[in-house]
Amino acid sequence: MERDSQIFVGLIIDHPYSRTVTHLDNLLATLGSLNTAQVHFNVVKAQGLLDNSFSERLVVGSCVLSIVTGLASTGWGSPFLKEISLERMRISTPLYAGDTVSARSEVLEVNEIDKKRTRVRSVTTGINQRDEVLLVVVRTFEVER
Repeated sequence: MERDSQIFVGLIIDHPYSRTVTHLDNLLATLGSLNTAQVHFNVVKAQGLLDNSFSERLVVGSCVLSIVTGLASTGWGSPFLKEISLERMRISTPLYAGDTVSARSEVLEVNEIDKKRTRVRSVTTGINQRDEVLLVVVRTFEVER
């Protein structure tokens, strides 16, 4: 795809929406996936782990990934987005209920599939309200033009 096209290699998108995470988000993701790690739903246990380094229950990683990729689904110029793959996910900062998450993507590759579809590979970063990186993931997806 050429540089004057809507999506091009090197394009950085600060996705337009942010989202404040709730305890219910974490509870549903944790218990819905049968995750039994106490750090996600037991405040006392969470606060006692790793020399009391956590102030609250940690939001489970699958919830963090879901919120960040959901936020990063807007801003591509198409309401259609087909997720192909998620690779090299890294969570680097704890997320707590009450934190607000935003997403930024940088385009790594663009391939025209046909006249209607374009495949995009990007690195997506989830950031909290303190500009700390929460999550980084390489995504491959298709958009319709």
